[in-house]
Amino acid sequence: MNILHYTQHVLGIGHLFRSLAIDRALAPATVHLVTGGPAVQMELPANVRHYPMPALKMDSGFREVQTVVDGADLEATWQEREAILLELVRRLAPEVILVEMFPFGRKRFAREILPLLEENGAAARPAKVLCSLRDILVEKDDQAAFEARVLKWLNRYFDGVLVHADPDLIRLDATFSRVADIRCPLMYTGYVAQGPQ
Repeated sequence: MNILHYTQHVLGIGHLFRSLAIDRALAPATVHLVTGGPAVQMELPANVRHYPMPALKMDSGFREVQTVVDGADLEATWQEREAILLELVRRLAPEVILVEMFPFGRKRFAREILPLLEENGAAARPAKVLCSLRDILVEKDDQAAFEARVLKWLNRYFDGVLVHADPDLIRLDATFSRVADIRCPLMYTGYVAQGPQ
């Protein structure tokens, strides 16, 4: 199986290392891991091919996207990243696209994720698109607008949601009230953790 996995870490590296643990567990499938955050030293599992994009991060107030390289042009960086994603989905023709957090998070990165999903949808054999989602979502100032936006994108582009949680401890509806309006399958995977190294 051929999997394209998009992950974007913006402040810490927890999302990135959870993504790596998932990719390791997907062996023997080949995972093409596309990252877009600041460079991190990491040991890649044997089944993972890494495609780092020009790095972006959030400012300390979590309001604006910034380039990691001082002086780099933000708009040019966005355009380069989108071109990389489109080229990868065309060339690799994945069977599955795994997207970390989006559309429940990473709203600022919709400008590159949505074209990727549109390109996939136009393919002769589109990949199945899955959202890789953490257990507890951050409360939003306008929760109703947030949930409406999530549902619009989720119900249009996604084939499933993988919630990395134990439903006996916490269910998605504890932090997302409109779970019943999600039209694609929602599956609880249990928590994801790195094994002993």
